[in-house]
Amino acid sequence: MNDCDGMKTTRQKKDSCGTTRNESPFARFFGNALSNARMMRGMTQEQFAAELGIPKYSIRAYEQGRRFPKYETLDSICETLGTSSEHLLCLGIMNANQFVHMLFSLENRFHLYPDMDGAIRFGMGEVQNAMVEWAEQYGKYTSGEITLEEYKDWKRKYQADEPEDESRSDDSFLKDKPVVCLECEERFASIGDAAAKLHFNARKLGNAIRENEPYHGLHFFLIAESWQDETK
Repeated sequence: MNDCDGMKTTRQKKDSCGTTRNESPFARFFGNALSNARMMRGMTQEQFAAELGIPKYSIRAYEQGRRFPKYETLDSICETLGTSSEHLLCLGIMNANQFVHMLFSLENRFHLYPDMDGAIRFGMGEVQNAMVEWAEQYGKYTSGEITLEEYKDWKRKYQADEPEDESRSDDSFLKDKPVVCLECEERFASIGDAAAKLHFNARKLGNAIRENEPYHGLHFFLIAESWQDETK
């Protein structure tokens, strides 16, 4: 048993160490996204739960940000909604402020930069290529070549190319990537730092993050913004 077992993310929950933690902002964000996606499909919580074969209270807990689904449940959710997990999470952005801060957080990681005319430029080739493909599909939709539903379906299922970068070693990957643990609601300076503090195997933890899989029942995510250890 590690320091932060469990999938609950309730407000003011105490962990096994006696530390009181607030409700996870990520879980609330996901809850907004799930609620929006479900309603866009015209489904009630009861209908959605029946399709997934899980209790209605689980759907309610997900949408209220009190729990986060396990990966196999998340896969079923996306399949039922006919979307990808990437597209689903984007539906959690509710206003301009959230959208702008999302862009801020991605600036360095994906080489975004603004022009004085307000346009966003992309320094990463894979992102630029995706924008070109998007423009092509948008042109087909506005010209009547494809329907609105076909256009939406393309966006839901779109997968961008991944960069082919073999120049960085696994050790580099472990050293300089800050991560956050969803259940712990704690940020770590690197994968190696998280592994040391939680008594995990750093290599296995890194592999789990690469494969977007949980490790010891916990979900870890790479974060874009710089991390500072304020305890030093």
